[in-house]
Amino acid sequence: MFLERIRKTHFPPTEFCEWSVDQERCTGCGLCAETCPGQLLEMGEKYPWPRTCFSVRGKDFPVGCIGCRNCVSVCPKDAIGIKKRYRVLGGRFKTLLDDTQPPNPFMEDSPRPFEQIEGALTGVERVIYRRRSSRLYDRKKQVPREIVHRVIETGRFAPSAGNCQPWKYLVVQDRDLLGEIIEESKPILKMLNRIYLGKRIWNAFMVWLISIFAPERMDQRLHGGTYVVTDVPEWDMYLHAPTVVFVLGDRRGVSDYKVDCAISAHNMMLAAHALGLASCYIGFSTAINFRGKLKKRLGIRWPYQVVTAITLGYPKVSADKAVAREVPPIVWYEGGWEL
Repeated sequence: MFLERIRKTHFPPTEFCEWSVDQERCTGCGLCAETCPGQLLEMGEKYPWPRTCFSVRGKDFPVGCIGCRNCVSVCPKDAIGIKKRYRVLGGRFKTLLDDTQPPNPFMEDSPRPFEQIEGALTGVERVIYRRRSSRLYDRKKQVPREIVHRVIETGRFAPSAGNCQPWKYLVVQDRDLLGEIIEESKPILKMLNRIYLGKRIWNAFMVWLISIFAPERMDQRLHGGTYVVTDVPEWDMYLHAPTVVFVLGDRRGVSDYKVDCAISAHNMMLAAHALGLASCYIGFSTAINFRGKLKKRLGIRWPYQVVTAITLGYPKVSADKAVAREVPPIVWYEGGWEL
């Protein structure tokens, strides 16, 4: 019983999304394969096809589509189809969210296509629904300093617990320095990744143990992405973006400084989208916190540490598109209200 519990934590029983391509529409541009964060697609002679596994130290590690729909949003011909949804069927990471739906702000029994409701939405709602994490940038066009400042300024005006404003921003537009950050970060990421991907009972026990105290570090989706960052040579952790904004948090911040920094970061993401920029969160940036020399190189000193990073750049291809998302459980407690 105990060993079964460990097994379901390490490699839980999972249903992946079903990915398909309409060969009559597909032009073979390869954008879907290029943008996939799990690098699950590979180009054939004419069309992309999904991989089923990666080889890790001579062993096959099964992979599958988790339904992020980045491929759907960048396809210029609407040739990509995603059926079913990512579901973990048992174990510590059993899926809790319900089925997927497109945006349904008006509580309709059968949600209409986004194009039919877009005109009735506010400008903020349209930005939120259409914004996608973008991994394809125009590498030859830098974001001007004044535009980066406009983006950061929206982060400065985010709400924070106790109005403590526990954030600091580090802007890197130097490609060589970003390369250093990537190389210094990889050993930390590889360490956790190797623990997860190993198939010995020791690996399974470590995954189970870490999942008790830090479950966010042992979800299988994280380690699929980590493998791509550390072991796929052509993949760049910062996506070849011309600008990266590191969001640092003051650990003395009231309540939960990471939540405050996340709100600040998302203000910036929405502003970037509204300004015609592409952006993406890079959570792997927290590896910097474990590299003393790199922190010194970047001038990161106590009480600050990296909470997240945002890539910024001009999009290589438009990824703006409202897509389906899982429906969360909503509990209502409605009562009377008297004036």
